Amino acid sequence: MIKEKSGPKMPKAVYVYKLRKSVPLLGDADRASLTDMLRGRVASVIEYHRKTGCSLEKARRLEPIGQAALTNYHKITGATLEHPDEIWCTRRSDFDSLCPQCSKPFRTAEANLCAECGFTLPLGEVAGPL
Repeated sequence: MIKEKSGPKMPKAVYVYKLRKSVPLLGDADRASLTDMLRGRVASVIEYHRKTGCSLEKARRLEPIGQAALTNYHKITGATLEHPDEIWCTRRSDFDSLCPQCSKPFRTAEANLCAECGFTLPLGEVAGPL
């Protein structure tokens, strides 16, 4: 069961290139509990599609397992995502340090150039993990 976080410990929002917006990132344990829920979505989407007759895209957005995962993400972070598939992009350990100029994450831990603003780290330095 996912425990609701309270107080000032909410995750900091970081820009996610795949989502083209800033969202709070999850620690490995919190994200693992949500992805465990999402793994059962395929059968749930098909069942929801058959019951309602809606399109598969609409079923992917509205079926109950995905909605429960979005609700749990909101309980953990205080933020709202639009689609259950966005949860796959929120693992903190997948991100690298933030650019000191634009505050968006470097694309890789080995990067020395920010893909967003062009900032270059000093010679011999690399971004490193977040």
